[in-house]
Order: sequence, then structure tokens, then C-alpha cells
Amino acid sequence: MWREYFSLTKKIFTAIQHNGIEYGCTLDAVSRTSPFIEEEWKLGNFPELILLVDNFGNLHAPCSVARAFLHEKNFMNIKLVIHDQEGILREVNTSELVPFGPNVEELFSRKKSNL
Repeated sequence: MWREYFSLTKKIFTAIQHNGIEYGCTLDAVSRTSPFIEEEWKLGNFPELILLVDNFGNLHAPCSVARAFLHEKNFMNIKLVIHDQEGILREVNTSELVPFGPNVEELFSRKKSNL
């Protein structure tokens, strides 16, 4: 289930993770909101903040699938607020989630003859 909320000037999209019996079939919240993130991006409404909260109130970084999506679609300057290992709140950018990731635009823009 996802919800769209409107404030005076911003939209807020929410989603919950859907657990699968096999973990690989689990749909994380970022992946579930990805169509809305991409659509808003096309309209010039750039995402500003991602919050992922577990059932205990702890804020987490996105899972690997969501990190890959954010990196590969070049959503690299979205803020996240997370709890670090000491339980202290930290603000990070999505670019920090995949610090040594490949330049995806460069990889996909190569001509087939160069591969």
C-alpha cells in the first residue's frame, strides 16, 4: 500500500515493505515508490528526503536493491536520515551509499563496438 500526501508545496509518498517467503521476493519500500520518484523527477520535482523506519523506530539506509536503483537512475543527491551503529542520527546523501560505484551513464552510453 502506498499513500500520497500533499503539504503546501511538497508531496510525500509512503510505502511499506512487502515481505516474501523467499527474501529475494521481498519488495522494499523504496522500490515500491520508485515509479512515483521517477515520474516526479520527470516533472522537475526532485526528491529531497528518504526516511526508512523499522517497527522499532530505527531509521535505516536502503537495502541493496534500493541503493542500486538510486545509483543507477542517478538519484545521487537525495538526503537520508539514519541511525548509526551507536544510535545517533546522521544525515547522508544517497551518493554515500555507493561510494565506489561505476559511472552508470558512461557504461550504458558506450557504443556496442567498444564493448
